[in-house]
Amino acid sequence: MNIAKNIENAIYFIDVMKSDLETVKSAKQRDFKIDMINAFIVLINTIEALQDQSKLLKVIDSLLLERMYRDMFRYAAEGVPMHLSRIFYEIRQDIQNPLSAQKEKLVSFLFMEELTYLVNNNRLTDETVKSASGDGWSVLVDEKLNEFKEGIQWN
Repeated sequence: MNIAKNIENAIYFIDVMKSDLETVKSAKQRDFKIDMINAFIVLINTIEALQDQSKLLKVIDSLLLERMYRDMFRYAAEGVPMHLSRIFYEIRQDIQNPLSAQKEKLVSFLFMEELTYLVNNNRLTDETVKSASGDGWSVLVDEKLNEFKEGIQWN
């Protein structure tokens, strides 16, 4: 079944029905045809929305499964008992955590990593501390997120 082709055909028939409206003499028949056309349009829009939603749900499922795998692998490597309820709890907590807080946590981590790098390489000076900035990391995170979202393959 080719949904795109079926939608294309339905749009063609909607256009035919619209052009036939001019020949309908009865107001009752005209109103019925208009209602039918509108119902078909709503149906097509709903199908297209469901297709988009299905793609998004597949991406979410993929991300959740990968997160579950990584957590289970980490627990196994650490010798910590694995409980799915714990993994789901952590995922729920991550989802409920505001986006701004998640980003701030990441930016703070990157900033601290930069400072640690400077210390470990004996490059920590007043100048390097002043040039190190969470704002720069914030811009970089935004840019990389946008690049990723623009380049993702929705299949």
